[in-house]
Amino acid sequence: MLWILLLSIVVSCKKELYDGVNPNGIKKQGLSNLSATPGLPSSLSGYNVVPAYVDEFNSINNSEWMYRNGYAGNSIGGGSKPSLVTAHNDTLHIAYKKIADTLDGGDLLSKHLFGYGYYTIKAKLYNATAGLHQSFWSIGVDDSPYYTTPQTDSLPYFNNIQEIDGFEVESETTNIIGQNFHTGYPTKVDYAHSTSGHNTAVWFTAGFEWVPGKIRYYINGAKVDSLSYQQTYSPASILITALPRPNIVSRYPNGIPDPSPGAEMLVDYVQYYNKEMDNVNLIGNASFEYNNQFAGHTKYSSFVNHPLSWIVSPNITYTVGASQLHADVSGTDTLWRLQLGSSGAYQTLTHQNLEYIPNGYYTLTAHVKASTSAPVASLQALPNTFLTGTLPSLPDSLKANMALTPNQWTPIVIPNIHVTNGNLSVALYANGLANQTVLIDSLDLENVNNHQVLVDNSGSGFTTSDTSWISYTSVPGFYGSNYLAVPGAGHWAQWTPNIPSTGSYNVYMRWTANSNRSSAIPITIYASGNTSTVTINQQIKGAAWVYLGTYNMSGGTSNYVKLNTTANWNVADAVLFVKN
Repeated sequence: MLWILLLSIVVSCKKELYDGVNPNGIKKQGLSNLSATPGLPSSLSGYNVVPAYVDEFNSINNSEWMYRNGYAGNSIGGGSKPSLVTAHNDTLHIAYKKIADTLDGGDLLSKHLFGYGYYTIKAKLYNATAGLHQSFWSIGVDDSPYYTTPQTDSLPYFNNIQEIDGFEVESETTNIIGQNFHTGYPTKVDYAHSTSGHNTAVWFTAGFEWVPGKIRYYINGAKVDSLSYQQTYSPASILITALPRPNIVSRYPNGIPDPSPGAEMLVDYVQYYNKEMDNVNLIGNASFEYNNQFAGHTKYSSFVNHPLSWIVSPNITYTVGASQLHADVSGTDTLWRLQLGSSGAYQTLTHQNLEYIPNGYYTLTAHVKASTSAPVASLQALPNTFLTGTLPSLPDSLKANMALTPNQWTPIVIPNIHVTNGNLSVALYANGLANQTVLIDSLDLENVNNHQVLVDNSGSGFTTSDTSWISYTSVPGFYGSNYLAVPGAGHWAQWTPNIPSTGSYNVYMRWTANSNRSSAIPITIYASGNTSTVTINQQIKGAAWVYLGTYNMSGGTSNYVKLNTTANWNVADAVLFVKN
C-alpha cells in the first residue's frame, strides 16, 4: 500500500504543478502521465522552469491542432491522412500504412504560434522498413489547400518566413538525426546539419533553442550543434510529421518495402519554454520587409501586396484591399511599409496575435506617416487577448493616434502594457475616406526592463516651481490618477528620469487638451550636457504620447525635461523615455 500512497502523492504534486494556470499564465493541454516533468538542458539559463505550453496527448485537442489531408510535398512525397493520427494511452500515434497500394502517414500542426524560446519533444521513431520521413519542426503556415481547418482571422494567411527543424529522421537510418534551418528572407539560406550515434528507435528527446541570431540544437539534453543566422523572425506553428517518401523508389527497384504491421511514430510530449529577453522585438515581420515581392516567390503572385505574418481581417466589417504593402524609400529602415487606405471610403484592420510571451509589462512603438487629409487611425495593444472578429473598444491608454502629425514620419508609443496570461494582440486600424492613408513601419514590442522610464506628475522624479499647480481630473486623457495645471507665465514643472543605461532615447510628453490651454509652451530637454527646446500646443493632441525628439542620454539622473509656463492654462502630466 505504501507504493500506492507514494504514487498518489507524485500525481497530486504533478497536478498541482500543471493544472489550471501556470506562473507564465498559460493553461496547458492534456496532462496525464508522469513523463513530461519540466526540464531544460543545464546549459540554458533565464527560462521559466515551468513550460509555457505542453501537450501530453491524452487526446488530440482540435482547438489546439489541425491536420493536413492528402499533403504530398515536392521533396518529401507521400500522403497524409488525418485518420492515421490518433492519441491514446497518453501518447500521440502517427501510423504508417499501405492503403490501396498507396503509402500514407500523417501530421499535426499547431493552431497556436510560438516565438523565441526552447522547444522540445520526446519521441520514439519507426525503423523496421525504409520509406518514412519523421520530423519535429517549426514553420509558419501558408495558403495550402491541405489544411483541414480553414484559415480565418485567427491565423496569418501567409507566414512561412523561416523553418527550424528540431529533427528529421529517415526510418532506414534512425541513428542519423538531421537538424536544419531554412529561410527565403531576405536571401535564401539552407543550413543542414546531422548527428549520428543516437538511437531514435527508443524514447529520446530532441530540442532547439531559438533566440535572435542564434539557434542551438539538443539531443537528450546535450547540445549537438549551433548556428548563427541573418535576422529573420516570425512566430510560427509547431509541426509533428510522419510522411512516406515515394521519391526514394529509385533506391528500391523492386518497390519500397511495405510498412511492418503496427508501424508508427510515437510522441510522449511536446513542450515550449519562454524567457524574458531585454532589447528583443517580439513582433514578427515588424518592418514588413519579408514579403512576396521577392524574386522567386512566384507561388503567391496574386498576393504580392499581402504582409507576411500579419492577419488582414476577412471580417465583412472591413474593406478588402485596404491594407497592402507599399514601396517607399522615405521610411525608417529600407523599403517596404504597410499602407492603410483605399480609393473609396474604407475601414480596415490588420493585426498580429502574440501567444505564450512572458508575463510582465511591455512597450509598443511604431513609426507612422499620415496623409494631409488623414483617416481616423490608431495603433492598438490588446493585452491578454487573442483577437478575432471585429476590434473591441479600448481605453485611450492602449491606443496611439497614427494621424497626429501628417506628412512626416513620427514615432508613436503605447507604454506599460500589462500581460498576465501570455497573450497580446497588436492591431493597426484605420477608418477613412477616399485617398486618406497612413503608412506604418518599424513596429517594436519589448519588455519594459531597461527599455523605458516613465515619470508621472504623481511619482518620483517630478518637481514643480511652487504650490500654485492644482490637481485635476476634469478633462479625460491623462496618465495615472490626475494631472496638474496652472494659469499664466512664471511657473515650471520638471521631469527627471533615472536612466538605466546610456543610450539614445525617444522622449514623449502627455497632456490633456482644451481650448483654454496655452498654444506655444517651450519645453527644454537637457540630455548629456546638451540643451534643446521644442514648443508644444496643448490645445490639440491631448490623450496621446506626443513625440518630442530623440536624444542621447547618460545613465543616472542628470537628464531632465522642463516645461516653462506661458499665458493661459498649462498642464503637467507625464513624460516617457523609451530606449532605441
